[in-house]
Amino acid sequence: MGETGPIPLRVREADVPIVSENECVRKINAVTEKIFILPASSFCAGGESGHDACQGDGGGPLVCEVDGYYEVSGLVSWGFGCGRHEVPGVYVKVSSFIGWINQIISVNNHSG
Repeated sequence: MGETGPIPLRVREADVPIVSENECVRKINAVTEKIFILPASSFCAGGESGHDACQGDGGGPLVCEVDGYYEVSGLVSWGFGCGRHEVPGVYVKVSSFIGWINQIISVNNHSG
């Protein structure tokens, strides 16, 4: 559903385009009317009407196909509403935290 409807009980998916940093900043600045700086550990995707993450999706994956395989490239972080035209969502860039992820996996693999 949208930002005013109930949270769906079933997992859904949507194809969302990756948005360049400059385009993302420009579009979010237009919504906030403030100066927005996109952190290096984040990226933007979406901005097409009806295709977006929404309430309850925080932490969910954004996956990209790479060489025939799917990899988690981002995690839903925040946005303005749900599926608003020309308003991309912001995602955490998983590659920015891969060192920490590998460290946690390594510790957990050796503790059991």
